[in-house]
Amino acid sequence: MTPAEHIIDYYKIPHLPATYRSLPLDMAVPKFTLFALLISVAASLSQLSVAQECFGHLKMELDAKIRNASTHCLVKECAKTEKAGLSKMDEAKHYMSCLEQCKKDEEEFESILAKMELKEEEIELRRQLENETAIISRDCQKNECASLKMQLKQLTLQDSNLSVATAYFECLERCKEKVREQKMKLSALHRRQQFLVNLQIIKEQMSLKRALMYWTEIRGELMLD
Repeated sequence: MTPAEHIIDYYKIPHLPATYRSLPLDMAVPKFTLFALLISVAASLSQLSVAQECFGHLKMELDAKIRNASTHCLVKECAKTEKAGLSKMDEAKHYMSCLEQCKKDEEEFESILAKMELKEEEIELRRQLENETAIISRDCQKNECASLKMQLKQLTLQDSNLSVATAYFECLERCKEKVREQKMKLSALHRRQQFLVNLQIIKEQMSLKRALMYWTEIRGELMLD
């Protein structure tokens, strides 16, 4: 039975707290599943006193985990916890386990994002490197390659002498070499930003676990403290 199919049953339960009935749908649907699950567990027990005790214990434990869980865990990561062949009791335990693991995964994910985000000094370094690269490249081309560029413009289509063109492009390569170190540092900062965006997209479009798997794949490419 899906969470949506539990909605009617949920509203038929008079003793449940009224606050649960006013929850937004993204928070309420997991609770519909939870309470329908708990009632099924309690109803299946032979002794009323045992049923009440079990119901109360599971309700308190599950309710505590739901209060501590994020909307993302409730609605996406743990929305589909039903497993073929599991009893209602085991299904409830599986749901609790999913919420608990999801909370740990979220804490790890937030820690990763904190490492990936550029610090203020790194943002300033990026700005300085971009300015420095532009100035060095411009001055090199203006001072060292300008005469060759002028000669190249004066060549006609009939001119078969390629030495000027070769010399000009070699000069441009030397200019690139002068900013090679700056560009390498910039590239590392830009890659970090792109990886950060990728992590967030994977979490939202796929799953939190897949985002953590992606992190293990890319972390070796990054130089982080």
